[in-house]
Amino acid sequence: MNANKALIVLGALALILGFITYFALFSGPQYIQPSQTAQNNSQIATSSPQASSTASSTIASAASSSSPSSAGSGQPQTAYQSIFQPPYPAAWVEGQQQLGIMSAMLQENQLVLGVNIQMGPSGQCVPINLRLITDENGDMAAPTAPASTNFPLAPDGTCQGDANTAYNESVTFTVDPASAPFLISTGDSANTFFEVSTTTDGEMQVQVPQKQG
Repeated sequence: MNANKALIVLGALALILGFITYFALFSGPQYIQPSQTAQNNSQIATSSPQASSTASSTIASAASSSSPSSAGSGQPQTAYQSIFQPPYPAAWVEGQQQLGIMSAMLQENQLVLGVNIQMGPSGQCVPINLRLITDENGDMAAPTAPASTNFPLAPDGTCQGDANTAYNESVTFTVDPASAPFLISTGDSANTFFEVSTTTDGEMQVQVPQKQG
């Protein structure tokens, strides 16, 4: 009997110790293993510079898009352009046709003039008599484009325009941008002149010089 009692007491003690161990392991506070904590901190430290870099890039992009144009910063622009409405700032007559400067653009060393041509009562070819005055001696240069002596008015590239029809053509001169303003001769029978210049806000100005005296 004493041996049986001893076995019963030892079994009860083992059961009690088992319950105590269970509650100590699973009912108490949970702890993060040090290795897991170090790994999480390492991931946060790695991702933070990337987020900062993205934010800096966004700010730089916004600053760039809101910065003033090259005209406002004192740097030369690559292009100046203006479109004019009737009455055009420079207009003349070529035979039966009325011509006017409807636009002007300066891009690098190319001065491009848009010419409005209003045909007369009969279909004709319209000559390109516009000339760039290159120096004080009155020397003149022909346009670099079109290469022909007449405007290519017809769809097939020929110069024969239709009566009572309006055409928009362009004439290109190769210029030195530093020599602006540019003096242009219309080359018609009246041989009138007009001046083309740039403005500080990136536009073009076309005007007929005032006569002296």
